[in-house]
Amino acid sequence: MKPRFPHDDICLLRDERGITLVEVLVSAVVMVVLITSIYIGIVYAQKETLQNYRHRAATLIAAGEIERQYNYSINHVVQIPPQFDLFQNKKIDLVPLTDRKMLEAFQSVEVRSIQLVEHGISYDVYELKSIVEWVDPASRKQMRVVLHEDFYKR
Repeated sequence: MKPRFPHDDICLLRDERGITLVEVLVSAVVMVVLITSIYIGIVYAQKETLQNYRHRAATLIAAGEIERQYNYSINHVVQIPPQFDLFQNKKIDLVPLTDRKMLEAFQSVEVRSIQLVEHGISYDVYELKSIVEWVDPASRKQMRVVLHEDFYKR
């Protein structure tokens, strides 16, 4: 059997003294810092993704309600002013939290008559506002999505 490192050849391993304990500790600290920063980034991204999902769901619900209000106003007997189905703080389920629990939100629909001026011409419009509010389960902050839509008076 041939020896792994012949004695007559100069071997790099024989000339190296190895690494010191300080170098090992520095390498370990660098690895811990890198892994910790990656972990923090992933946790932050997950939190933001969940918050964006809730905002998107609230936006879709508010937009759907504006569409429903528009259809409600045009499909009823022509009335001046148009009639809207207004309500305040209607309880809705926003998104699922766990298997059997939903994040509750409150939706309101408001209308007001305003005048818009564009290119020197004044228009009388109804401003319909759909509001969805909820309390974020993680941060306990009040969240709110508000969508506006203008309807020209007939």
